[in-house]
Amino acid sequence: MDTWLYKNPVILLTRPKAASVNLAATLHVALPESRIVISPLISLNYLNPTPDFSKYAALVVTSSNAIDALGAQSIPHGYPCYAVGHKTAQAAQALGFEAHSANGDASDLVRLIVAQHKSGPLLHIHGRHTRGDVAQRLQHHGIHCETLIAYDQKALTLSQDAQSLLEREIPLILPLFSPRTAQIFLDQAQIPMGSTVLGMSNAVIAPFKHINGINLHAVAEPNLKDMTAAICNIYKKQEQVVSGEGPN
Repeated sequence: MDTWLYKNPVILLTRPKAASVNLAATLHVALPESRIVISPLISLNYLNPTPDFSKYAALVVTSSNAIDALGAQSIPHGYPCYAVGHKTAQAAQALGFEAHSANGDASDLVRLIVAQHKSGPLLHIHGRHTRGDVAQRLQHHGIHCETLIAYDQKALTLSQDAQSLLEREIPLILPLFSPRTAQIFLDQAQIPMGSTVLGMSNAVIAPFKHINGINLHAVAEPNLKDMTAAICNIYKKQEQVVSGEGPN
């Protein structure tokens, strides 16, 4: 194998295409020498949901994809929306919602709603594949919450470029944003030794824990900003190791 391939890890992005392209653009600014390969493992298919906002006191969203799916709808200005994180809340705010961010994960979102919601039924808009059991957990707290599937997440196969990297056992930095994406990857490939898997949570990296010779890291806060910073930090640390640099 060509030894130059091992000088630095390759960053493999598996988010849906638009999200991966945006993340790659940010990383290229911070890491201009890095090699980034985009191979989406999920494609989004919006199902044109038409919720009757008059039936609910507020919406619940656990992904900005749900907000994107509602983009063509007429949103009552100032309609309450509980969002899992700041990015999702910002997307909801831009669409006209009065957004309340849990700045965390599904558990944080449930806690926020239990603490703030006064009365009336809720509607959780989500993808066909979802985790966290938000509606069920709210029901356990006495808050009626219905669900609506707003988009589908179709599994994709790794691209030829990604398969080539894996066949040549080139170490990767592999950021993963959901347990499902992690499983789709593992169903298709073995991650090379020396790679680092970055997860949006411990649940995301859990399927990799039985694999020897790789590094696992869950970001401190489940948001894109922390994930981007973690990718950059790990890349720079590995770059120093390759160059023989290090702390004095």
